[in-house]
Amino acid sequence: MDADRIALSSNGTRTAILQAIKLFPGIHFRALQRMLGIANGSLQYHLDVLEDQGLVRRFKGYGYTRFYPLECRDINPKAMSVVTHPTVERILDILLQRKEITLKEVSEMLGISTSTALWHLRRLENAGVVTKDKNGKTQGRKHVYKLRNEKEVETMLKNRRLSLLDKLSNNWIELWSIKL
Repeated sequence: MDADRIALSSNGTRTAILQAIKLFPGIHFRALQRMLGIANGSLQYHLDVLEDQGLVRRFKGYGYTRFYPLECRDINPKAMSVVTHPTVERILDILLQRKEITLKEVSEMLGISTSTALWHLRRLENAGVVTKDKNGKTQGRKHVYKLRNEKEVETMLKNRRLSLLDKLSNNWIELWSIKL
């Protein structure tokens, strides 16, 4: 048994934290705290130990510190932190279907203001998820947004949806296990 496994097996709290991070890659500190019911200081201590042991990595961005298991090396944490917003998820679904879209089209399709659509598109662009083509092949449209890497987006959305599905199924199981 290597040192990492010994450290985990001797500490149930750390094991629970690591399992939660593996189940929900990109989970933020407060969500992890609420899920596990661990005090701030204690959670911070155990996360520091897990990070020092090379079992998790943290990413600070967009107002949250998010945690990823080490085996999620292929996940771009900056991109994943943006994808966690439901409106962004809908924008990405549209881009996966249509391949390109304008700001006005996003606004109209989602029923949101152009300023809100622009805010989301800029976050996606800054995270390296979409590119903005100023000289698009379409006529009369100023900026055309396209996915930088469709496969990466599909993987991020799949991971996000699987995490949400797991969470829902766990809640359903808990609900049924409650004895009245």
